Amino acid sequence: MSYYLLYVISENTDNMHAMLKELSQAGFNGTIIPTASLRHAITCDTYIGDMPMFGNLNDVVHDKYQSNTTLYIVVKGSDLERAKSIVRDVTQNFTLTKGGMFDVELHGYEGSF
Repeated sequence: MSYYLLYVISENTDNMHAMLKELSQAGFNGTIIPTASLRHAITCDTYIGDMPMFGNLNDVVHDKYQSNTTLYIVVKGSDLERAKSIVRDVTQNFTLTKGGMFDVELHGYEGSF
């Protein structure tokens, strides 16, 4: 049986929350990480003129950078298209919110989600 890692990156909007709800109701589970684009992190007004080389975890936790959500879902190959279809439907092919998705075939997987 083949497994895939589905990555979905989207702006934090009501649409993203609706997508998470739809995926959960369809039986999918994954990990959500608050993220930001490089452009957002670089232009964050807190660091203009004195930006550190690397961000601080405290900055991410306190919403200094995060403007996106990155979702990782381990999906059986037979369920991959169904998960992607939910994302496409809810985001209307990412016309309702900026973002994107891609998948990577896993060559080793152990555990349960």
